Amino acid sequence: MRTSFLVLADFHANNYKRNRYDYSAEVYSVADKIHQIAEKERNFTQGEVNAISTGDIVDHSKKSREQYTKVYNQLRYLIKPFDKFYLTFGNHEVTYSKDNPIYAFMTDIQNEPFASLYKKVRPEGLWNEVLTPERISMNGTDILLYSWKTSPKLIQPHGIIVMHDDLISDNALAQNAMFVKGRYNVATQGITHIFSGHVHTVVEEWDYRGAKVYNLGSLLRTSVSEVEDDYRTRYIPILRFDEEGCFSEVVLEQFKLHQRKDIVDEVAYQKSREKTRESMQRKKLTEEINSLQVISMFGDDNPLDIVMETVTDEAVRNLIQDIRRSL
Repeated sequence: MRTSFLVLADFHANNYKRNRYDYSAEVYSVADKIHQIAEKERNFTQGEVNAISTGDIVDHSKKSREQYTKVYNQLRYLIKPFDKFYLTFGNHEVTYSKDNPIYAFMTDIQNEPFASLYKKVRPEGLWNEVLTPERISMNGTDILLYSWKTSPKLIQPHGIIVMHDDLISDNALAQNAMFVKGRYNVATQGITHIFSGHVHTVVEEWDYRGAKVYNLGSLLRTSVSEVEDDYRTRYIPILRFDEEGCFSEVVLEQFKLHQRKDIVDEVAYQKSREKTRESMQRKKLTEEINSLQVISMFGDDNPLDIVMETVTDEAVRNLIQDIRRSL
């Protein structure tokens, strides 16, 4: 029987996001697009169709039972059409190890290096609906699951890596210096393909030490700053294996995310930005005034008067008056 693996970039399931009309609807919309690709693949190959997540499948922990259940249901819906669903642990699975609905889908951590490194992770499921091995061994090929800060070794002659860590091209590094600190050093001997999640805003294909790298970005855009209409295309790589379990090819499916106007509440977003700006401005002014107060101990000038003499912006003057009243 032929076997296929859909590689799914970071999913970031969540029931709510600020400044969005309905983030949960975005989650289900992306899941539907994934399901359509899975159904198309099953009809084409008439074989087993599995999925491998690059990690960060849940955005945050959920202490509220109601919110926890909503995200749990999102995950239940996502994994429904697949014969097997594999997880590469991301940093969110580590940071939000408590009250994280993904752990309700497993009874144990099969990836021993990850389990040894992160002992606080506690699965709480009744059976393993989401599988977490460090490798998937096919006929002559290892699919290595590089969970957060772990890197299993290649055993078979041919390998494919699915990872949650930064592996960034020189082109992406040149465009954004913040990626430099996270560049990951990957051993590529015997490796032909690398599929990388974690970095939300990089979607590209490039060559690295003889291996073909696919940066898959994030399937859900967690920040409003990521929601740009010229950055809507997402790719779902499919790893195909023949009837004998031998690797045959990589096929790239794609879909487009919603336009910004359909999902971002711009009025709420601008109000939020203004509130943040005022808060930062207030903090800066308070620091400056506190500094002037120290200086004024040696003179008769009121530090607020000194500041007011140099300010013409009415909003800033009002902020200073608010600070004056709070002192």
